[in-house]
Amino acid sequence: MISLFSGVLSDTVNLIVILFREHEFNETQKITLLDESELLKDSNCASRLAKIIREIGDYIFSHHYSIAFPTPVYELMQDDEKDKTLLIRHKYPRFTVEIQDECKAKELANAMKKAGEFLNKKEQLWKMKLKKKKEENRKSEGLEA
Repeated sequence: MISLFSGVLSDTVNLIVILFREHEFNETQKITLLDESELLKDSNCASRLAKIIREIGDYIFSHHYSIAFPTPVYELMQDDEKDKTLLIRHKYPRFTVEIQDECKAKELANAMKKAGEFLNKKEQLWKMKLKKKKEENRKSEGLEA
């Protein structure tokens, strides 16, 4: 089991702790094997450790990219249970979208473009409704005066 807390990553199965500066995982990682780790007794420790560290790197890349690496504007990742694919925007306005179907990137891009068009139309309709409501309020105020 791997857990991550603000620059401290721990592998509770292999008893490994990795310290790193946020957004600089590759450049600053410091790996510590705890004294109780079975890896210390293994004659094949170096190759097993290399495999484990690679798997940890894959995990952190897939599940906690925005903590370990420079934060991109957009991120595509799986949740911890690996049953959802998420599209995340880290810049204002921030959002997280769950991708529910397997699809090609082009199909998703087209759907997102259509979502943008939908939001633009909704905003125009919203502005028209507000304008109409203000006009109605002015008229009713004028009639009551």
